[in-house]
Amino acid sequence: MGILLSYDVSTTHRIVKDELIKRGYLDFFVFQDHNYYLPNRTLWTDREGKTPEKVLTDLQLAIDHINQIRGKKITLERAVTVTFTQEMKQWAAIIGTPSVR
Repeated sequence: MGILLSYDVSTTHRIVKDELIKRGYLDFFVFQDHNYYLPNRTLWTDREGKTPEKVLTDLQLAIDHINQIRGKKITLERAVTVTFTQEMKQWAAIIGTPSVR
């Protein structure tokens, strides 16, 4: 089981994504020995104790940290989190390739 996070921010989404990756989020998940790479503003975590609510909090804390440390004015425009299990039978994906950094 894991949590899928999709979000939009006002500007410089790459900085937000990189900060969340530093905090243990992934831009892919593995299913049946294949890496499924996620869209640009979508991340995944299967870390113990995470809930959709905690993931939203992590997102806002990451944005707050960036704004404070880097002097940015990034705002969270919208976000959705959902509990996701790979055993669910009602999902589809295109495997994709890793994002260029």
